[in-house]
Amino acid sequence: MDLTMVIIVFGVGFAITACGWMVTLLRSKGVNVQSGVDTAQRVLDVADTVTDAAAAIVPSPVTSALQKIVDAAKVGVNSAEQLYLNGSITADQRKAEAEKVLKTALGLDGVAYEGDVASLGDSAIEAAVKALPKTGAKEAVVGTAKATA
Repeated sequence: MDLTMVIIVFGVGFAITACGWMVTLLRSKGVNVQSGVDTAQRVLDVADTVTDAAAAIVPSPVTSALQKIVDAAKVGVNSAEQLYLNGSITADQRKAEAEKVLKTALGLDGVAYEGDVASLGDSAIEAAVKALPKTGAKEAVVGTAKATA
């Protein structure tokens, strides 16, 4: 990797991580961040569209790699959350499941999950988790009861 790509990857990873920490800090201080999470989801959707457009207009290794990581992280997190809601995995297994899906998806695209990619992947997973609606044990139990009925 050249220096520019490393700087961009670390910059994006830092920004995603900082947003996650900020939301956690605000939530711990009692601030209702649900409307912010809804806004963040819309922003992520717009950012996804912008990166798709950027990759189409100016294809480069950076934009395509970032897009692959973000897309795979979203799929992994959504998959893990669905498995949790239907009772297939526990709450503690969600991160490992999301990471497994992310690694598999990136492997299919020929991207090795190591170094900067792993760091950015972890940050993308955290950002995708923050964008999810809040779930709790009650919802998981209800989802399990519906699945068994």
